[in-house]
Amino acid sequence: MLAFVVIVPVVALGYSLRQSKLYEASAQVLLKTDNIASSLLGIQTPTSQDTPDRQAQTQAGLARVPDVVKRVLAVTHATDISIVDFLNSSSVDALSNSNLLEFKVKASTATEAARLATAYAAQYTVYRKRLDTAAIDSAEKDVSSSLASLGPSSASSSLYSQLLKTREDLKTLAALQTSNAILVKSAGSATQVRPRPVRNAALGLVLGLLLGCGFAFLANALDTRVSDEEIADYYSSPLVGRLPKPSVRVRKSNRLVMLETPSSVEAEAYRLLSTNLDFLLLTNPATVLMVTSALDGEGKSPVAANLAIAAAQPGRTVRLIDLDLRRPMLATYFGMPPTLGLTDVAMGSVTLEQALALIPADSKVWRDDAWATGEVIVVPPGTPMLEILPAGKIPPNPSELVGSSAVHAIIATLRDTSDLVIVDAPPLLAVADPLVISKSVDAIIVTARRTSLRRRTIKEASRLLGACPAPTIGHIFVDADVESTAYYRYGEQAQRGRKYVRAS
Repeated sequence: MLAFVVIVPVVALGYSLRQSKLYEASAQVLLKTDNIASSLLGIQTPTSQDTPDRQAQTQAGLARVPDVVKRVLAVTHATDISIVDFLNSSSVDALSNSNLLEFKVKASTATEAARLATAYAAQYTVYRKRLDTAAIDSAEKDVSSSLASLGPSSASSSLYSQLLKTREDLKTLAALQTSNAILVKSAGSATQVRPRPVRNAALGLVLGLLLGCGFAFLANALDTRVSDEEIADYYSSPLVGRLPKPSVRVRKSNRLVMLETPSSVEAEAYRLLSTNLDFLLLTNPATVLMVTSALDGEGKSPVAANLAIAAAQPGRTVRLIDLDLRRPMLATYFGMPPTLGLTDVAMGSVTLEQALALIPADSKVWRDDAWATGEVIVVPPGTPMLEILPAGKIPPNPSELVGSSAVHAIIATLRDTSDLVIVDAPPLLAVADPLVISKSVDAIIVTARRTSLRRRTIKEASRLLGACPAPTIGHIFVDADVESTAYYRYGEQAQRGRKYVRAS
């Protein structure tokens, strides 16, 4: 809306300043309604029965005939103007409730506009008088021709005398006949009609405001993205946390903020999320949490991984399972090469203890090159650890595998030996896997990136969540605005202010 309010007036002003100057002058002609022929002869002409408005409109149209324009161009010596150009740059209007015609002419200079307007009105009166006396002149010529044909020998006849009298009457009538159009106001001055930057800028402002409002309402009507309130209403669950967008470096490297930038605003947001989740679990007891989303690309995998690290840092036993067998990402986020995982345990190739990978939840101990070097790293006593169960080999039938008794048994075993188990599941609308997995979990948390959600999408996702056996206990906003997460900066300052002292 602001763009229209600014751009349209600026464009209108710029267009006005580039226009050449144009002036307009006007002259007025009075139309007489009396008819001398009707008065002397006692007859009614067809025009004498017309209404004044109709007569004025007729005369206004008559003034636009080419013969009048030719006379104007001839007397003003305007040889560089054609008849069409003159008609396009002029107008004749009948003023309402009066017998006046207004002649307007536009020209590049004020003097030229005034001269042409006055000449236009004057030549119209001459043309009108010629039309008014044309019938009388024609009748006089006919009578004179008849007298000439009779000759002097018929001078004593009554016909000759009658024709002489008629010719004298016509001469008298012609002498008394005056023009029924009189120039009453010459064009003394002209006004500038172009450019008018102030007026055009004001009109541009009004037009920009209307266009801005119209496009704003149209964009709002066409925008099917959901608001934060709508997400909460559709999912019927409380907001657990708002997570700001990670830095570009973290996103490009597919790393986790809790390990790469532990003192950042984004990492503090996950700590607050973990705390909020602890409070939520007081009233909604659950050990196995499934993290999912409506669509792919809504940050469910990095949320699950970072949340697991934050939850493990106080020293709790936390397990993270990658059950997104369509597109497993947890191993990539932790820098792990293709390794044994859940599918291998389900097939009986390895034991659960062999497939679980230990990850230090402390960024000071964490090394992203541990798997690349093959080095066995001994962590100090008391270091919080996170156990990860990667996806393993991707099976040809993921939906059947995640719903198998073997996977259910794996989750049940981890439930019995863990304080918290976080399961990374596929998106709800992509495959049927989340509905199958929900039979083995205690609760569901949904991630939502508002820019990627539409009302139809979230409505369908809400319907699928309602069909899941496990309840949805909360939702998380991913890539939230910085303004809405400004309070996380307090945690960043607190992290920077800590001091570490080595034991002596």
